[in-house]
Amino acid sequence: MVKKKHWIKRVLKIAVILFTLIFIVFLITIYQFSKPKSDKYIFNKFKDLPFQPTITYSNFEGHKVRLISMQKEIDTTLSTLVFIHGSPGSAMDFKEYLSDSILNKKANMIAYDRIGYSIQKHENVLNNIDREVAVLHKAIERLPVKKVILIGYSYGGTIVMANPENYRSKIVLAPSVKGEYEPLYWILNFYKWKLTRPLIPRIFKNAAQEKLTHITELPTYENKWTNSSSQVHSIHGSSDKIVPYKNSLYLKEIFQAQQFSLKKIEKGTHALVWTHFDQKRNFKNIRKIIQMILDEILLKIKIAYQQKKPFVVYRKPNDDDLNALFQNNDRLFVLEDYLQSGFVFAPFNNKDKTVLMPFNHCESFEFKIDNSQSIFKEKSVDKDQIKLSKRHVTDKQNHIELVKKGINFIKKGSALKVVLSRNEEVVSQNIEIAIIFKKLIYKYPSAFVYVWFHPKVGLWMGASPETLLKIN
Repeated sequence: MVKKKHWIKRVLKIAVILFTLIFIVFLITIYQFSKPKSDKYIFNKFKDLPFQPTITYSNFEGHKVRLISMQKEIDTTLSTLVFIHGSPGSAMDFKEYLSDSILNKKANMIAYDRIGYSIQKHENVLNNIDREVAVLHKAIERLPVKKVILIGYSYGGTIVMANPENYRSKIVLAPSVKGEYEPLYWILNFYKWKLTRPLIPRIFKNAAQEKLTHITELPTYENKWTNSSSQVHSIHGSSDKIVPYKNSLYLKEIFQAQQFSLKKIEKGTHALVWTHFDQKRNFKNIRKIIQMILDEILLKIKIAYQQKKPFVVYRKPNDDDLNALFQNNDRLFVLEDYLQSGFVFAPFNNKDKTVLMPFNHCESFEFKIDNSQSIFKEKSVDKDQIKLSKRHVTDKQNHIELVKKGINFIKKGSALKVVLSRNEEVVSQNIEIAIIFKKLIYKYPSAFVYVWFHPKVGLWMGASPETLLKIN
């Protein structure tokens, strides 16, 4: 019996030692990844890239706040992307975005280290959302509000949502907004226990402090999240265990549909800012939303389609202008005679009714085409999100046979021209209509390219190479 007790004590002692060693290795690994980076380290990370950062410091209540800017001087004709990191974290969490050539051509970019996560030693976190918002205001005080797009990750998303200013847009990545949804994991006890607290690096103490404060502070903001009229775009992983996905679902409930959009990353974790960079999957998802906001017409298409409002956007052959009509109601207008003014959408069968979008019931816009080609090199949809219909293989062979018959029909002199077509059924969970439309504009410059939608009819998009009528 004594031997058994001695054996159990020995096993427990070994287990405690192993657990302690594993925990220390874990802390060291995570600390090395997330510890504050020096200016020299940052410059070194960008040295082989075409875009070089500028580092400046601002003062907030005696704290030095480091700002990384990708432009030496802010171009006020462009929008400015402002990145706010989570807990723990740093401005360098957004290095992939800051160094991205597409975003650097389209916007100014700024990121800053939140107080408590900088290279300043023995610095505590502010642990107060209002003061964090004040730091953000200080960092961007010289920027025109309507040109600013805020992008916040995790607690950075909380700060973005708490900001009452009417910015051009807000993008929140896994935002924490609901105190009762905050999971308090057992590992937080290492911060609570006086014995283990000295072993924890400062930035983790700060992160633990902020996490514990969420429980009491977030409920005080539940009536404030909607104070800003900014468009809000939330991106959240469905498998996020740190800040659960239901935080974004809560935001969807309290916002009007026209002001809020939610992008769900299937099986995405809380590390969506970093994970899958080898495949660039999450990066592309986030960048697409940023690009859509920067490109006003794409955003208008996305919002109108989400809200099920009728619209048409088109580009005439060899033209540099996009014309757009957004109908201010969902009424289905039918063309009575050709004295009416508007965009006519006629069916192939002349027995069916011709749909009209009347000018006097629409807002009209004209946009210059952005010829930035890099957006078109990406796939609109990941291959693993598309499923072709089961009859795809047989359809292909049938179409080949149909083409042969068409050629023989012309050779026999039965017709001068034959138009052959077939339908292809594709099932996809994530098609970005606006992005596909923009690709059509680029790929078919000499075609009439259009996207047309009415909730009572459906969606049509195409690039027609033929001119039906030309008037001098």
